[in-house]
Amino acid sequence: MKNKDLKILQAETVAKLSQRALELGQQLAQERIKKRAGKLKNTSLVKTLSDNLAKVKTIMTEKTKAQLAENQAKLVHQPAAKTAISKENSKHKGSK
Repeated sequence: MKNKDLKILQAETVAKLSQRALELGQQLAQERIKKRAGKLKNTSLVKTLSDNLAKVKTIMTEKTKAQLAENQAKLVHQPAAKTAISKENSKHKGSK
């Protein structure tokens, strides 16, 4: 995979990357079967597919972690909502 291809992958959504990883995984499985049967002429294809799958999965992981960090940052900056428990506690404190 060239740098141009990696930049294209980094621009994709996690859902599209997941689909791409599934396709690469299926293709890799088929090529491994052919290799074991002795019908694969270009055996380096298995290594290339494996490397490409790893790159796609790495980009997926990076995007997922970035989304989680972004969501956590949003939660930290939101004011805390009062819950029913905190309302009950305030009623009990005032009655003492």
